[in-house]
Amino acid sequence: MDYKIHKLALGTATFGMDYGIANKSGQVDRTEVSKILLAAQNAGIKTLDTAVVYGSSEKILGLAGVEEFQVVTKIPRVIGSGATFTKRVEAQIKQSLNLLGCDNVYAVMLHAPDQLSETDGPALAKALSHIQRIGLAQKIGISIYHTTTLDSLWGWFRPDIVQAPFNIFDQQIKSSGWASLLRDSGIEIHLRSAFLQGLLLMPAQMIPTQFSLWAETFQHWFDWQTVTRASALELAIQFNLSQPWADKVVVGVETADQLDELVTASKGDLPDIPVQLMNGVADEKLIKPSNWNELY
Repeated sequence: MDYKIHKLALGTATFGMDYGIANKSGQVDRTEVSKILLAAQNAGIKTLDTAVVYGSSEKILGLAGVEEFQVVTKIPRVIGSGATFTKRVEAQIKQSLNLLGCDNVYAVMLHAPDQLSETDGPALAKALSHIQRIGLAQKIGISIYHTTTLDSLWGWFRPDIVQAPFNIFDQQIKSSGWASLLRDSGIEIHLRSAFLQGLLLMPAQMIPTQFSLWAETFQHWFDWQTVTRASALELAIQFNLSQPWADKVVVGVETADQLDELVTASKGDLPDIPVQLMNGVADEKLIKPSNWNELY
């Protein structure tokens, strides 16, 4: 099996809800979910990425069967204080396991890791360690949106896995030096948002007008495709997979055919990156989808 395919992880947000600016199909129906999981298994993809906040994703996965996969799930902000964190986190994980139909998962991550920086952060960290100790999860981790989260936690909390956004526009986890530090510390790095919620896969004429401020950046992206005669899908996925410090690259699809296309695109070699795109984009209005609503 191609080593790059082994790095792919299947994101399942679309299994439980509408997700992504380029999503045209809405939530994936159960029949197609089964087809996607079979295609993933046949391709050699071993990891599924889900979350409590992904609507009915965990339930749908449980109905389809996840025995052949390593499952990573994420829990939302924990409501409680002190000693109650352990009970609440354990209850949340057991609920997810019940939905998924398994006894344990590969990893549990915090979807709101900044909570660790609050007063009861140590109690929450202790609760996560408890989950790992009793065997409900092999590893614990955090899903970050910005590297400042790592800045604030590194002095006292070391996760087993860090999931972070990364793509040709958003290279903050690399440019900040955190990618190298995490790798050197033996911490797994899972990359998400390879396609910037589908924005990178849109043809030029379909880019929403609110992104016109970065027309030059998009033009460099389209010019790279033209010069290399490669598709946006090929360049975007190969860029993430080519990062030697990345353990997994989380990708989402809406159909089994899309997954087959993505697997094929992953097998190519990344062409030389144009200097204009080498270091990504610093403007968080573009690279952080949570800011997009402010552009209208």
